[in-house]
Amino acid sequence: AVMYYRDNLRKTSVNNNVNQILATAGAARSVFGQANQYAQVTTAIAVSANIIPSALRNGTTQSASNNFGGEISISPVNLSGTSDGLKISWPNVPSNQCIEIIMGVHTELRKLQVAGSDVKALDSPLSFANLSTQCEASSHLVLDLFVGRT
Repeated sequence: AVMYYRDNLRKTSVNNNVNQILATAGAARSVFGQANQYAQVTTAIAVSANIIPSALRNGTTQSASNNFGGEISISPVNLSGTSDGLKISWPNVPSNQCIEIIMGVHTELRKLQVAGSDVKALDSPLSFANLSTQCEASSHLVLDLFVGRT
């Protein structure tokens, strides 16, 4: 019963994080991508513009943390042009949830990194070999999620 309970908690955590990442990426694309305004985005602006789900905001500050206690950051990046995308950093992800979270979000993102290494190169398929290796690199990991115009 204890093992079933723990597994259920992990699955719930994975689903919550997948939904929060997808909501953040989708809102960023919708709000900033339509006018190609990624160069203007900071974490504070993303919080103010309701890009990050309100449940993740740190009180009345212009910051947000994921369910693992890692502070989320958002910054403009060059994907295939100048400031044509955003990097969403999702830190402190437990290794036992890494693969499932990435599997739940990879189709909606242009590029993915785990612990600083590509597991999905720009506009390429997910590399399962790299994903497996990187998700085992540490007990807690940073997922860098890249969203932008294609």
